Amino acid sequence: MVNDRGRPAFRGDLSKNAVTIAEVLKGAGYSTYMSGKWHVTPYVIDNPDKHNWPRQRGFDKFFGMISGAGSLYDPRSLTEDNEYVPPRKGFYCTTDFTDYAVKSITEHKDDNPFFLYLAYTAAHWPMHAPKRAIDKYKGHYDKGWDKVRENRFDRMKKLGLVKDEWLLTPRDSFVAPWSEDIPDKAWELANMETYAAMTTLMDEGIGQVMDALKDKGQLENTLIIYLQDNGACAEELDWIKNRDHKKADVQMEPNDLQTEMVPFVTRDGKPIKIMQDGWPGPPDGYTAYGLNWANASNTPFREYKHWVHEGGISTPLIVHWPAKINPETSGGEFRTEPTHLIDIMATCVDVGEAIYWEHEGNRAVRMGKWKLISKASKKHSYIWDKVDELEISNWELFNMEKDRTEMRDIAATNPELVNKMASMWQDWGKRTGIVPRPNKGE
Repeated sequence: MVNDRGRPAFRGDLSKNAVTIAEVLKGAGYSTYMSGKWHVTPYVIDNPDKHNWPRQRGFDKFFGMISGAGSLYDPRSLTEDNEYVPPRKGFYCTTDFTDYAVKSITEHKDDNPFFLYLAYTAAHWPMHAPKRAIDKYKGHYDKGWDKVRENRFDRMKKLGLVKDEWLLTPRDSFVAPWSEDIPDKAWELANMETYAAMTTLMDEGIGQVMDALKDKGQLENTLIIYLQDNGACAEELDWIKNRDHKKADVQMEPNDLQTEMVPFVTRDGKPIKIMQDGWPGPPDGYTAYGLNWANASNTPFREYKHWVHEGGISTPLIVHWPAKINPETSGGEFRTEPTHLIDIMATCVDVGEAIYWEHEGNRAVRMGKWKLISKASKKHSYIWDKVDELEISNWELFNMEKDRTEMRDIAATNPELVNKMASMWQDWGKRTGIVPRPNKGE
């Protein structure tokens, strides 16, 4: 992902031959915002190469992390637009990423559509969450991972998420049966309680985004796609358990930048403790819920993140778009056909891009069922009259679902739509060099 293996397909950086969703939609007139984790270009603290940072790859605004994992209270590479920034006092990734996303929606001007990419770090390790959120789950998992797997599998059957002929995979051979003899039982339970709290805070954040759309009057007409990036993570953080702790006595100033994925000390001076040496929840604990709970989270599948068994790659995908997906006829359905991450961009491009034409001064733009047309003033003319003016009289509007033969011009009764689509064409024309039109022979 961000490590150069010396081969063309594995350079560890976002390819210059690829385009992002934001770059494509920005070209279609969208405002583009991002909040959260980027993780598709190497993290460099001194003199970073920013050509693959979000602002340079299509996003108008950005707040989040350039690198991958980190403390949810003090993440490495925290960035606003094009500059690394320290966290505010009381920072927590999920809360602050939500707040920035909501702010982007609230402050967006409604004269053009927008695309928002909200990439939470929850519920990636470390297991970090405020105590108030964790306390809601105290005792919730006391029956252990075996019972959790059994109950989840039964519920999945009742919901229709799994078929009767599908077998529940056996408990992973490296996972001990849940019993009174489980080592560090209280610590194990605290990890799962914290994981649940992290997920709940993320869910509440998504609710705030939905509320912001509702307040703008855009909830019905906004396509929302929710998914996870992989199956449950079984990592035990063995690679950092025995690291050098000499830096743990270094104090941080309020404006210092965090440069470590696993900090040595919290902002208030407490040494960071790894796995069983620490406690899930607060900033000084750096833990993962590991293989035991990942096996339960991946019910009923085999393997975990990293592997391409279903336990590594099968994730939820939820789509919400009341304006196009009628909740009375198709809302709430389970769709079981295979899909892939690459389908997301194709869908966004299909939804968001208009189709533009220009030929010998004749102009048109197609947006969904609407087609706006302007005929050149002279047949086969290479120069059209008043090209920078967008009066309604210059354009015809047709509903192509009801009028494919273009017999009923409805421009006069839809002036706002005509002006919007005409402006879209004009912007496209200027961007592509069609406007102003070159002289004949150039």
